[in-house]
Amino acid sequence: MLTFTALVRAMPTESSARTFKGLAAAWIASEGMRKGWTAAYREEVAQSLANHLCRLDALPISTIVAAITAPMLSLVETNALAMEEKVSRRLHAIMDCAVETGAIVANPLPSRRWCSRLAYYANSIAHLLTSK
Repeated sequence: MLTFTALVRAMPTESSARTFKGLAAAWIASEGMRKGWTAAYREEVAQSLANHLCRLDALPISTIVAAITAPMLSLVETNALAMEEKVSRRLHAIMDCAVETGAIVANPLPSRRWCSRLAYYANSIAHLLTSK
């Protein structure tokens, strides 16, 4: 199995429009216009992607799979569950945008597992209530 670094080194340079960074920028622009985001919120979304998914920036969108994104999302989840949910939703939306624009045939990322998140929240709330 290729490691992340080996994958980046092995990839030929791809046009910036077909890289994660290029498609993320296009997604921010289109979603911002469609949903009426303020400039400050667009910057906030761009900054969250830069903070948590910057290792994907140079990768061609066609090479991004769950095996590459899962460790990144797991690290974010460990530090802040609420931020992981936002970053994961944004990542899925960017991959869906890539499908819509024809950059990839299908979104390779698995659908979200809400049951595990709900169980986590329930356990967290129970712990807070019993710890007093």
